[in-house]
Amino acid sequence: MHVTRRAFLGAMGAAGAALVFGGRGAAARAAEKPDLLVAFVSDTHLAIEGHGDASKRMADMVAEINASPAEIVICLGDLVDTGPKHEPQYAEWLKIAKGLARPFYAVPGNHDSAEFFRKYVRPETDYVVDQGGYRFVLFLDVVPPSHDGSVTAAQLEWVAARVDEAAKAGRRVILCAHVARHPCQAPDTPWYVKTLEKEFAALLEAKRGTILAMLSGHLHYGPRGWNDTAGVCEVVVPSACWNSKKDLSKAPGFAMADGRPGYVLAAFRGDRLSLAYKPIGAAAIEVPIPAPAR
Repeated sequence: MHVTRRAFLGAMGAAGAALVFGGRGAAARAAEKPDLLVAFVSDTHLAIEGHGDASKRMADMVAEINASPAEIVICLGDLVDTGPKHEPQYAEWLKIAKGLARPFYAVPGNHDSAEFFRKYVRPETDYVVDQGGYRFVLFLDVVPPSHDGSVTAAQLEWVAARVDEAAKAGRRVILCAHVARHPCQAPDTPWYVKTLEKEFAALLEAKRGTILAMLSGHLHYGPRGWNDTAGVCEVVVPSACWNSKKDLSKAPGFAMADGRPGYVLAAFRGDRLSLAYKPIGAAAIEVPIPAPAR
């Protein structure tokens, strides 16, 4: 389905459709041209069994993104399903991804082999992407076969240094990884970064004002998120392969119960972020998000 710039911005325009960083309403934001439009994709799971043709679904998504106003694409892990027998699927994933008309970047997930990722996709698993007034800090935050997230002290130091560089250059930062940092408690699936949990939270607090958001995948539902940590919006991107319809209406934060495969379109305007959920083959849907905690 073709998503024009007008249609995309229209999906962002209703009251409550976006996160407000600075007290301005959705109607005013809708009239503005975004500084940057990004497609966030996660959990394509090529070669997965029991969920249809994941390769075709990814190819359909690529065609949609090419028809959208998104300027870059960030893939948040689980590119291919688990197992050494699926190594050839990394070449297939890359072939499909190279059909994107925009630059694309990726991190591994818990179903990915970091070895295969480095061999076929990119030699680094921790790196930065600068685009206009924004810096995307991508990093590996899981050690298979665990579904829980994991980071090292050296990684957090590296992230902090990259954030400080961005601040000096006047850029805002978006953290990108596979597993959510925010503690996920019932009724959420309790998978999140459990090593150095306090230290990770302290990093967000210390870099308040520079780190705008963190996006992850992994949970196979959503969009899902929280904005209760140091003014940082933390968003779980739905799978582009399959999702559950988990009811999180009574859980803290914000959530949409929609089991369709899809991805997220994000519009950045200064220190403000707007989100739309894009089911593959259907119209974009605004993501209603309350104002962040301060």
